[in-house]
Amino acid sequence: MRARLARGLLAVFAGVVMDYDRVGRIANAVLGAWLFLSSFLLRSTIAQQVNMGLVGTVALGAAIAAFYRWPALRYVNAALGVWLVASTWLVDTRFHAVIANNLLVGVLMFGFAFMASDRGKVIRAREV
Repeated sequence: MRARLARGLLAVFAGVVMDYDRVGRIANAVLGAWLFLSSFLLRSTIAQQVNMGLVGTVALGAAIAAFYRWPALRYVNAALGVWLVASTWLVDTRFHAVIANNLLVGVLMFGFAFMASDRGKVIRAREV
């Protein structure tokens, strides 16, 4: 069943080049944008709102710069992910939604920062 599903997905995306190095950068850019927006959308303290807004802005900028020009900036996103998880306990946080959001986004940012760091590794979908 899984093989049939995988072949079907490959048939849909046949010929599409997937660079998994860029997928991590795009994901971190989306997470940075979400973190910035969630600082306004989620009920939080002022300290946590400023923290989420700054971390989201820097993460978005670092992900875009890593995507286009400086791949080593992915380590900035890794550090921001660690800080976001740590700041859940270090910065005044009273709301469970903010705690869950920051823990999830922080772990994902850290994971996507180290996703497929081989620059020349490109996987092509083969035709079915």
